[in-house]
Amino acid sequence: MTLFQTEKQVNLNNINTANIFAEAKCAHCGELCLPITDAIHSFCCEGCQTVYQILDKNNLCAYYSSADLALKSLKDKENQHFEYLDDVDLQNQILFFRSPNVSRVRFDLPTIHCAACIWLLENLPRLNEGILNSTVHFIEKEIHISFKESVISLRQLAELLDKIGYPPLIRLDKAQKKQSSRLSNDLIYQIGVAGFAFGNSMLFSFPEYLGLSRDSDPSIVLVLGYLNLSLGIPVLFYSARDYFISAWKGLKIRDYNLDIPIVVGATTLFVRSAYEIISQTGSGYMDSLAGFLFFLLAGKWFQERTYKQIAFDRDYQSYFPIATTKITAEGLENISLPKLKKGDEILLKNGDLIPADGLLNGTSTSIDYSFVSGEAALIPVIKGEKVYAGGKWNGQEGSIFLSESVSQSYLTQLWNDPAFQKEGNNVRVQLTGQISKYFTFTLFTIAILTLIYWYSIDKSIALNAFTAVLIVACPCAVALSVPFTYGNVLRILGKKHFFIKNVAAVEAISNIDTFVFDKTGTITSSQIQQSKYVGKKLSVYERKLILNLSSSSTHPVSKTIYDFFYQGNVQKLKMTGWEEKIGKGLKAVIDHHKINIGSSQWIQVPVEDREKGNVFIEIDGTYTGYLSYQRTWREGAAPFMNWAKSKGETYILSGDNDNEKDNLSQYFNIPIENMYFKQTPTDKLAFIKVLQLKGRKVFMLGDGLNDAGALRQANFGMVISENQNNFTPASDAILAASKLDKLAAYLSYAIKSKKLVYLAYGFALIYNAIGLYFAVQGTLSPVVAAILMPTSSITVVIWGLSTTTIFARKL
Repeated sequence: MTLFQTEKQVNLNNINTANIFAEAKCAHCGELCLPITDAIHSFCCEGCQTVYQILDKNNLCAYYSSADLALKSLKDKENQHFEYLDDVDLQNQILFFRSPNVSRVRFDLPTIHCAACIWLLENLPRLNEGILNSTVHFIEKEIHISFKESVISLRQLAELLDKIGYPPLIRLDKAQKKQSSRLSNDLIYQIGVAGFAFGNSMLFSFPEYLGLSRDSDPSIVLVLGYLNLSLGIPVLFYSARDYFISAWKGLKIRDYNLDIPIVVGATTLFVRSAYEIISQTGSGYMDSLAGFLFFLLAGKWFQERTYKQIAFDRDYQSYFPIATTKITAEGLENISLPKLKKGDEILLKNGDLIPADGLLNGTSTSIDYSFVSGEAALIPVIKGEKVYAGGKWNGQEGSIFLSESVSQSYLTQLWNDPAFQKEGNNVRVQLTGQISKYFTFTLFTIAILTLIYWYSIDKSIALNAFTAVLIVACPCAVALSVPFTYGNVLRILGKKHFFIKNVAAVEAISNIDTFVFDKTGTITSSQIQQSKYVGKKLSVYERKLILNLSSSSTHPVSKTIYDFFYQGNVQKLKMTGWEEKIGKGLKAVIDHHKINIGSSQWIQVPVEDREKGNVFIEIDGTYTGYLSYQRTWREGAAPFMNWAKSKGETYILSGDNDNEKDNLSQYFNIPIENMYFKQTPTDKLAFIKVLQLKGRKVFMLGDGLNDAGALRQANFGMVISENQNNFTPASDAILAASKLDKLAAYLSYAIKSKKLVYLAYGFALIYNAIGLYFAVQGTLSPVVAAILMPTSSITVVIWGLSTTTIFARKL
């Protein structure tokens, strides 16, 4: 039975009680100790024993099998006290979201340090049924948790994290902007130690470099040799520490990772150098060892710094191209989100995204928090009650006073919530983990054969060649090309007002072979032509009723109605019973009059009018007439449609009637049989599913208002945004409407980036072939190999960043 097995069927008679006080390894942290024991395991302290028992009870002992696991003993840990989290006012400051069914919180966890930490923390729901979901953001060392306060309180949640060794750092200011994460101090110190040793080892090795005889002054040579040895010890045991830990953990679970040949190469250099110095048979290779690790660590630092900078740029730009309406003393002002401040009053209409926490002003309403909590139930709120960022306004228009400034990074995090991830759109698994086992075995085979071959010819060359082979080979390009190439693509396109959710979405673009377009508000603009009203002559008062109802919705048709009937300042009338049915219409009681506006499915319309009008009007149960119009096509829609036809089949779906089908077919050169009208949101979703059942990879372009289901179902769903707060989390991308004429170029650029990734893979293959060619011949010194290995990784990073930046100049 191994140290970390958890079988309970143990024969207690076989336990050697004579050894109960002997030094043993702690079952949690692995430290040697005079143990606290149970019937099966030993522990160095009660803290480690408690954590192990919690994990064992919940079948989470697979935590101990991670190759990256590097635990610390908890015997010196002081339990923190979280009684202050019982304070309701403090809870409201800390929680991001709160409802009767679910609450959300973000904790800083400074002790997160490896993949095992992530695995354990994302399995928190198995430790307590009140925890619904937990997501770790490793670079920021944060965890986002959704939980039921009726089952586990905020205080109990913090105490649970503390108990398993991850005490949360409580931040009271939710809107506090975090600057780019600082690089690990340990990594900086390791680089410093290796760099100091490298420089001084070269200085102490000058007599050897100049070819001076060891017999000319043996005492000086001896002193310099021991100085080199003293520098090599901290380099091996401190600067190379993380490589040793990773290699050891990998060997324990038979995961032969890429750190193993690095450790063997470094150890070989150190042991051989120490032998030569102590036996006075040579000066050793401590300068090569120090240089080897210095360049490896410097490459690691460069990769980490560059990737964090990409992430920082992406988080803190104005991320969503959406605006909102601010209420001022002068009237209404359309304003971008970053310009909103705490205390501003903003107007919200049905379907609008709440951009920041605030207090409801005016009549009661309902909020859809499915974007935040994953639950579709509407939450009623009353005047003065708090509403949370990420909720969607449901009901007639109203206003809130902002109690927080807008946090774009929080909205970004919501957009990437696991609830909105698509099956089948996962970015390719980074291939390093898959091939490392075979790569390591192959590498050792080549190294040993090289050692055997050269050993009988020249022992010095044999050891150099053996070490160089272990060091020079590296498939790091496979692991680095995806995050750096695609990450820079996301950053560049974001600056061009084309906002893609994540690298998985970039990957999905290149596989698209079918394009589906929504019509109203997508390929048509908000401008109309040849509009007319046909029906009963409307009084000024009746027009006022229509304007009050149409102004309460963000739908493009509502805006068209409002613009048509608008003749000056509109008096606000009392409105009750407001309702909007997606894809059908609006109704309300305004100043004691019932008014309906919508399609022929929403209102009883005479047969002769059904195919003539775009939208129909009914006041107090009486049909009054219809509004017909033709929309102008959005600039850039036709060129993009032509580009799409060159890539695959194209379809148009519309909730309107088919009176514009001839114009559509002629303007966009699409067969009439590929156009479908009177499509409900359910119909659009079903259409996408049918295409996918035929093996198609579907691109869906919509406005996010009545096609959210289709956008989410599509392999790549994109929303057109035209200065509206109509963002939907179901989308994979958002495009500013003014950039539609550039969309073909943007998508071509994203597709081209996949080819750049494959070119990086080819570079990795060529690099390893050339490096090994020279290494096995004994012509490549270990220090040169150490320079080449991180240089190859840095080259891949520079390749991904530079090529994507150069190609972007044509956008």
